[in-house]
Amino acid sequence: MPPTIAVMPATSRSGLACVQALAALRGDAHVRFVTRRASYDKPLPANASVVANADAAAPVNELAERAFKGCTAALIVTTHDYSAGIAEDAENTANMIRAAVVAGVQYIVLVGSWTVHHPVALSALASRFLGPEALLKSLEAESGIKWTVLRGGYFAENVLMQVPKINAGEDVVCTKAEFSPIDVANIGQCAAVCLSEGPDRHHAKCYEMSGPEALSSEEMIKTLADAMGKKVNVRVVPASEVAGPEYMKQLFVLAENTEGCTSPFNADVGGLIGDAKWTRFGDWARKAVSALGQK
Repeated sequence: MPPTIAVMPATSRSGLACVQALAALRGDAHVRFVTRRASYDKPLPANASVVANADAAAPVNELAERAFKGCTAALIVTTHDYSAGIAEDAENTANMIRAAVVAGVQYIVLVGSWTVHHPVALSALASRFLGPEALLKSLEAESGIKWTVLRGGYFAENVLMQVPKINAGEDVVCTKAEFSPIDVANIGQCAAVCLSEGPDRHHAKCYEMSGPEALSSEEMIKTLADAMGKKVNVRVVPASEVAGPEYMKQLFVLAENTEGCTSPFNADVGGLIGDAKWTRFGDWARKAVSALGQK
């Protein structure tokens, strides 16, 4: 019988990319598109069906029945709800993991974060991801669950916050920092590969989701501006001069005190999806600008 694979929350950027990639890799599988929204009416692959009103914070048994019952595998993406806060994100993600195990899911791919490598220096960000990753690993001994963690890297789309200033011709301020920016769609594509090939190849693996190149923040901003057909003046300032929430300040300070690339930079993504599909930042920027209708 063809497998049933749950993706939750499927409306996340990596979740959507996974659903699309699974259609090509495992057309025989049934993909359960799980969302807390009341409905979802955008086009989906023929092998996908929507399960709506599935709240990650619902009681475990209720969520198991609604989202994961009958599934052999699942992609679980760490929730990111600004209104809920980091602590609740971690608990909701753990709740999804528990529900999947209760429902009898045999293999879970979890989208986490590279920040777990810096539990002290990046405590505000890492706290979203440390607990769910540790829970998943501990449940292996209790239930026999197989697992893979995709540690999301520095998202290329972070630079999009500079679009208004670039459009306005204003100076853009950044700190001394170097990252390997990842197209979030590549994370979903990696998840689809793991779910398609299964735990025999990917159990107990933690893959670092980096881009194929390391770039400074200044280089990323200038590449984005070039894709927009704009000129930009970038001012590199000390981390102490940049305002923002605590998690951003911690990230800027760590990057300022790191020689070379701050986020992990390796070939895991290329090894999973192939170098041809591994998006370079300039290509991502042109695609993002086109989607925004900027050029």
